[in-house]
Formats: sequence, C-alpha cells, structure tokens
Amino acid sequence: MTTMTPVFDRNCTHVGWYDATHAYVFDTRMQFIAFVHGRGLFSLRAKHLGFFMDGIFRDRQAGAVAFTPGHTVGATPPVPPVPPTPAVPPTLNTPSAPPTPPAPAAPPGAWSRMGWGALLAS
Repeated sequence: MTTMTPVFDRNCTHVGWYDATHAYVFDTRMQFIAFVHGRGLFSLRAKHLGFFMDGIFRDRQAGAVAFTPGHTVGATPPVPPVPPTPAVPPTLNTPSAPPTPPAPAAPPGAWSRMGWGALLAS
C-alpha cells in the first residue's frame, strides 16, 4: 500500500507528493519527478539535487526548500492547508541506483533562497 504525503514549500503552497513506500517524489499532477535514496534527493537521471532529511527537502547546502506535514523548519513551523486527495500514482520502474551523495552540511534551520522548482531543476 502506497502512502502519499503532501509536500509544501515555504509559503505553504502544495507543490508535490512524497511516496514514502517507494521513496518517489511526484508533482501535483502525479508525474514522477525525483526520488530519494538514503538521505539524497535525485533527479530521474540520478543527478544529486539535494537532501531529504527528517521530512524536509533541502538544497545541496542543506537549506530547507519544502517540507512534509509534521516536520518543522526553524522554531516556528508553518501551518499547511489541507491538501487535495492524491490521485493513484502511476506504476513505475525502479530507478537505477544513484551515486552516494556527499554528506550534507549541518541543517541550518533556515529556509533556502531556492524554490521547489529550482531545486528540482538544479
């Protein structure tokens, strides 16, 4: 059973879905856009984009870019709206194993200047 968790950016805008069962990241239209391997966030071509640590998507410098409900960035957590019900994700082939990402910097507890779209395009 796949559990889809909504992903929100720093403005509490719903920007995607995270499938924790398979460690897949989808956009809001349920298009497969990235995956998590260990603590690394990777593009579909296995390019290291950033990190996923403790429910928070982070850039390569460990600045927070987006979060899943119940996880906080800094002292005051944002309050996300109720997301729509996710569609059923498509059946996907497992991505090839990516390289091991570099160790992240210590999470600064601050937001990155990078937005969700820029993170995925980096």
